[in-house]
Amino acid sequence: MHFSIPETEVRSGDNGSTYVAYNIHVNGVLHCRVRYSQLLGLHEQVRAAPARCPVLPCSYCL
Repeated sequence: MHFSIPETEVRSGDNGSTYVAYNIHVNGVLHCRVRYSQLLGLHEQVRAAPARCPVLPCSYCL
C-alpha cells in the first residue's frame, strides 16, 4: 500500500476562515482531505504505539 500527499489546497471553513487541506492519496487515488491538526493527531497516536516513528515535519514544511 502506497500513501502520498502530492498536493495541498486552500479551503474555507464553516466560519469563513481559511486553512490548508492535505490531499491524501492511497495507491494513486485520492482518499481524503485533512487538516494538519488531523495529521498531527494521527502522528501522536502512532508515536504512542511501541514501534518507532519518525518526527512529523511542521505544517509549513509539508
